[in-house]
Amino acid sequence: MTLNDQSKLLPYLSAGLSSVVLAAIFHVATITTATSQGQVRVEENLRQLNKQVESIQEKVDYAFFTTQQNKESLDKMKK
Repeated sequence: MTLNDQSKLLPYLSAGLSSVVLAAIFHVATITTATSQGQVRVEENLRQLNKQVESIQEKVDYAFFTTQQNKESLDKMKK
């Protein structure tokens, strides 16, 4: 292949490399978007879990409080 033939191929090689680079950029952008969406879902799931934990903690606190009151009432009755 002569230098003249190689220079004729250069635009095609450049276009091929450009399309590969663009494909790689789009691939990275897609992965980043998917990761961001996954992170948003994880954060939302954590918020929901925190709400459930708070609700359970309130119920446990209430149960402890009422148990304490019942114990005190029983102690008063025994006297």
